[in-house]
Amino acid sequence: MRPSKPTREPGNALTVIVAAWAALTIGWPLDAAAGDPLAGRRKAAACRTCHGLDGLSRQPDAPHIAGQVAVYLRDQLVKYRSGERAHPVMGVIAKQLSDADIDDLVAYYSNVKFEVEAPPKPAH
Repeated sequence: MRPSKPTREPGNALTVIVAAWAALTIGWPLDAAAGDPLAGRRKAAACRTCHGLDGLSRQPDAPHIAGQVAVYLRDQLVKYRSGERAHPVMGVIAKQLSDADIDDLVAYYSNVKFEVEAPPKPAH
């Protein structure tokens, strides 16, 4: 007897995508409203050596975090804190952060605004 083919129910893929998104964001606000951006700015003093107080990196091996999406910033800080994501400096710094500290830093850095200028288009 041949194994039966898996069947696809209409809307099944969408259901999986929505469920995955919900699982990833459960308990996380879609914006940085949970934190205090002014408190985050004060706490960002510890970040300035690598990421700059404004979130624009001063080091070639540190990413810019200004204007980054809040959910992404929160996720990465939590992963550094838990050890799921490893980095010799960020691991030490993140282990000291409370949930409120993370929320405040996320509220600050995700709300930094800057302008981006794309390079000119090449001539054809």
